[in-house]
Amino acid sequence: MLTLIEHMLEEAYRGFKDRSAERARAILKSDSELDKLRSQFFREHLKSRTRTSLEDRVAVLLIAQALERASDHCTNLAEVVIHLVEHRSVRHMPKRRVDP
Repeated sequence: MLTLIEHMLEEAYRGFKDRSAERARAILKSDSELDKLRSQFFREHLKSRTRTSLEDRVAVLLIAQALERASDHCTNLAEVVIHLVEHRSVRHMPKRRVDP
């Protein structure tokens, strides 16, 4: 998850620098991928029968949730890049309509 977020941040920087809507759209796709990873992580972690304490298990799930929130911030950056480059907003649009 961290590697994907790092990539998203790099693409956001390059998108701003190069005024590239294509890089921004790649971030939007990565956000969907990270959401799936978080959901999968939750399912697997909740099924796990390890002897870790409840506090540790909750902490791990909260970290995963915080990472997913970080990817949402990257998505916000991508939306700003698209607006900057194309002079149109893609916020609050269905995801299938973001990729023309």
